[in-house]
Order: sequence, then structure tokens, then C-alpha cells
Amino acid sequence: MRVIVTVRGRDRLLSSYILYIHMATHIYNSDLSTEIREGARVQASMDTIPSELAEKVIAVMETNPKILKSYTVIASAAETNPAAAATLYTTPTNQDFYLCDVSLELIKNATSDLSTGIFCSLTAVVGGVTRTLMAIPGITLTAQTASKTMTFAHPIKIDRGSAILVVGQSAPSVGTYIRYCSITGFNMSSSNG
Repeated sequence: MRVIVTVRGRDRLLSSYILYIHMATHIYNSDLSTEIREGARVQASMDTIPSELAEKVIAVMETNPKILKSYTVIASAAETNPAAAATLYTTPTNQDFYLCDVSLELIKNATSDLSTGIFCSLTAVVGGVTRTLMAIPGITLTAQTASKTMTFAHPIKIDRGSAILVVGQSAPSVGTYIRYCSITGFNMSSSNG
């Protein structure tokens, strides 16, 4: 708990203090007590089993150890005058895939005759629906350099056995168009499926 105490003089603030009050939190959940006891290897015959959390006992637990032990997938593709779509990564059919970060970049010169609109985007299947996760728009016959990066606060679960695509306009008939995309994520086995 944080308490702010201020001391005032006649017309001005003399001082301000922030006090932190630590209060013990009792553990009433038997499953949590068991988890702490077993995880910390507390021996009931020799040690006291903690019944409250405070300055002496600070519980730090892995809420999902599988995530911390998972393999990080990093995929990227760079293409000059690419076709309309390219598969960046195909998710496994026997594991869940969680997307953590995406990055999309585009460079084109002024002679590139791509149509005004979305030049490139990143799509993925989430919950059975193809979703655009990120897009870069542009204007025809205009030099352009654009870069977008996004880190998801909560990783996005991509459908099993689906492709993460870099989608865009087909190669221009004149000029140069370069796109680059990268993703990071992880695969994780699920006990539910």
C-alpha cells in the first residue's frame, strides 16, 4: 500500500513523503500452498510451511513453464518485384503457434507503377478467419520507404496448419519494388488438442 503524506506551511508545500506499508497476505488457497511447498521443496518435518506472503516469503512461480521452455520460431522473407503472395511460415498441425512480433518493410522507386492502395500486408488465420495483421499503403509513381514493427502484448494464437502470408500487389511492369517481412513466435504443445 502506498500513502502520500504532505506537510504544508502557510502558503507553500514544505515537503512530501511517500510511505510504503507492507502488509502480509495470507494464503487461503490450499492448491497454492501445496504448489509453493512442493515447488520450494519445503519439508514439513523440518521447516515451517509458509502461510502468508510478505517480506520474508515472496512467491515467484512460472505460470506456464511450457512457454518458457518453448522453441522460438523466426521466419523472414525479402523479395524484389515479388509475386502477389508468399508464404512466410506454415504453422504445425500438431502444435499451437503463437505470434509475438511482426515487422514489415517496403521500398519502391518513383517509376514503380503499383496501383495506389495497399502495397503489402501480413495476413494470418485466427479463429478460422483470415486477418490482416499489418499493412503498408502507398501511392503509385511515388518513391517510398516504409517500415512497421509490432510486438503483441499477448501473443496471438494462429490456427494450426495455416499459412502466415505476405500479401501484396504483383510485381510492377516498370520500376522496382522490394518488400521484407519477419516474424517471431513459438510453438507449444497443448494438452487440449
